[in-house]
Amino acid sequence: GFKNEIFDQVLCLFTLEHIGLCNLGYDDSDYGARGDILAMTEIHRILKPKGTVILTVPYGNLIIKKQGFRVYNDELLSILISKFLILKKRFFVLKKGLWKECGEIEANNFTQLDCPNQKFHSDLFACLLLGKK
Repeated sequence: GFKNEIFDQVLCLFTLEHIGLCNLGYDDSDYGARGDILAMTEIHRILKPKGTVILTVPYGNLIIKKQGFRVYNDELLSILISKFLILKKRFFVLKKGLWKECGEIEANNFTQLDCPNQKFHSDLFACLLLGKK
């Protein structure tokens, strides 16, 4: 592992939603169902004071029974980032093949359906800039 408080910034782009889940080609089930929270704890440990994290995760209200990734809603995201300060929070939705920024109210009302032919995990994602408390 890395030493404590060694990095100024950590980039975590579309990764956390997979940690702790059994995915094709990976067996990280030792981390348990909440491996994403353990990963954020580790990111907090290796981040310097006043360091930042750029985080992206699929977002919305999920109606998928089985998949190899998580989709976060407001409650799950709050738990995930509880050790950090939110410096910026933005949401982007896929509309007519283009990513467009949307507001938090629209993001919280977004329902993600099971679309096996889609190119992305979700048609909506959250992008956050977090600071170490």
